[in-house]
Amino acid sequence: MTRLYRMASVVSVLAVCVGVVGSTVASAAPEPQQQKAGAAHHRHHGRGDLLHASLRLESLSASQRTQIEQLVASEKAATANVRAARGQLTQAVAAGLGAGSVNEQALGPQLQAVEGAIQADEPVMRGTLEKLHAILTPAQRTELVSKIEAREARMQARMAERRDGGSAQANEGGVGPWGRALGLTDAQRAQIKANLGSAPAGDPSLRVEARVERQRVVEAFKGDRFVMSEIAPPADPRLIDEEAGRMVRLAKAAAPVLTADQRATAAAKLQQMAAHEVK
Repeated sequence: MTRLYRMASVVSVLAVCVGVVGSTVASAAPEPQQQKAGAAHHRHHGRGDLLHASLRLESLSASQRTQIEQLVASEKAATANVRAARGQLTQAVAAGLGAGSVNEQALGPQLQAVEGAIQADEPVMRGTLEKLHAILTPAQRTELVSKIEAREARMQARMAERRDGGSAQANEGGVGPWGRALGLTDAQRAQIKANLGSAPAGDPSLRVEARVERQRVVEAFKGDRFVMSEIAPPADPRLIDEEAGRMVRLAKAAAPVLTADQRATAAAKLQQMAAHEVK
């Protein structure tokens, strides 16, 4: 699931840019000052939390740290194809958005490349988690999961605060600094949402199932036995298709509504995200 959350992070950035946060497409995105580390931050969502967050455990021995750093390096090398495919799709979407027209059909090959790379990458991440489980002690695994769950709770609380209008970002329409930089009008926001409303809707049950599966993996990680094939199936191809396609549909809905300057700003943000993908 890590690759899906990375894909979703790009969708979130675009959603903030065009001012539709709070709709069905996205609800959170990094602030501009976080952009430099954006790719690294978002790849930690999902199963990747366990791997990268484990390096922050103060109880790690020198040997454990070395082994985990080697796992991180191996995982990054093995999944370069995913980052490359996702970066190419993001660049193509940015180009279409900047030109004022996003052709979903023409982007089909890039979409298929992302989906294929994610599916091919799944065994790598699943095997990496099993190796990480063997490296850590029971107490370290419990501590790691507790830290991840605490962070998740904080994130959910912040998202709920935004939805309820309790934060400055929510009071400004939920668009955040990037959305404000575009100078969107209320009419533009309404039109983008209307355009999205006419797009085929994904199956929300897939995302619910993905969240349940993710929680099952995290909880199982605390146990003495951790075999991914016994805990969770590979990512559902339908969910992969939906996550990859959402960015394209969102850009397609926004392109005819934004002004030339607004399109250039939003496209530049996506180009920056694409550049970070391959680092």
